[in-house]
Amino acid sequence: MRAAKSLRALLIVLCLTFIATGIMAQKPAPINNETVNMILGTWDAEPYEMFGTNRTETVTYSLELNGQFMMINIDGKDETGFTYKGLIVVKVGSDGSITGWSYDDWGKTGTYSGKASGNKISVTGTKDGGSDSREIEINGNKMTNKVTFNFKDKEGKDVSISKTINLNKK
Repeated sequence: MRAAKSLRALLIVLCLTFIATGIMAQKPAPINNETVNMILGTWDAEPYEMFGTNRTETVTYSLELNGQFMMINIDGKDETGFTYKGLIVVKVGSDGSITGWSYDDWGKTGTYSGKASGNKISVTGTKDGGSDSREIEINGNKMTNKVTFNFKDKEGKDVSISKTINLNKK
């Protein structure tokens, strides 16, 4: 009799543990934002001038970690053979708010905040040594990225560079 009561108590505890684990294990739905859906995929930048050389980039936007984060992988090069890589991790709220973190192969880190709505994304960011602001517009397989970089040059003077980078979806 005592063994039966102990077994019954154990089964109740296991059942409650299973139910609680099942409830806690439910993951939230992936990001569902019209702007994010437009930008997903791989994009190639048309050549643009930066610091006296022509650059190109391949930028891949994907949803990762059960679709909770958008990962942006940047693989760039210039005409001299100089290469660079970057990773931006973005969390998009249900209201289109953006919070992001950037990393690059220079060892720099940064943060971003902004908004995604319709076919546009507006973000501002700060990173080691500077800041940038971006106005991104997606029209089908074409993307326009108007960006302004702010930083200090070698002499400590403030520098601001504005560029329009056009990208085409692969």
